Amino acid sequence: MGDLTELLKVDMKIAFNFFHSAISERLEHLPREIRPSTNIMGPEIKYISSILAHYSLTSSNDPNSLLLSSPIQIFDTFIVDPTLQSDPGSDPELMETAGSLVLLHAGYFREQFPRRYNMGFYDGLGQQFFLKASHGYGVAKENKSLLLQKVSENLPFWNRVCSLTARDQKDSRFILRLQ
Repeated sequence: MGDLTELLKVDMKIAFNFFHSAISERLEHLPREIRPSTNIMGPEIKYISSILAHYSLTSSNDPNSLLLSSPIQIFDTFIVDPTLQSDPGSDPELMETAGSLVLLHAGYFREQFPRRYNMGFYDGLGQQFFLKASHGYGVAKENKSLLLQKVSENLPFWNRVCSLTARDQKDSRFILRLQ
């Protein structure tokens, strides 16, 4: 039973390192046609990795979590829901959560949804969410605001990288190895 216990000990640091190394490796092997024209900042890679790590450790049954299971639920929750209609952009944490959920679904799980959803639409929606979060944080959290602005600008790229990373992991039957 001891060996099984070791396999179940995945914490935030292990999950973060797992996604960070996978994304970094994917970035090294990107085809020329999808490479961005600008340099990708290290903080963006860390931020994207932390989002994936966070959701990999979040239970879908956690009542304190806003983990949604499909892109349409993101749309229904953050666009259609009348309780958020007053000004959802006034809550930067909520907009950041919405953007991160778009990254999870339109990025990492992108290949599960392409026939059912217009993923380009969700790329744009995620960009708007991150941009609203950036503006909401403003000068109070200037570094975070600038980071979210860059993530917003590059979100279609990051969604593609996350999708390719997920495919790489699936194709290679990537196993998390404990050190």
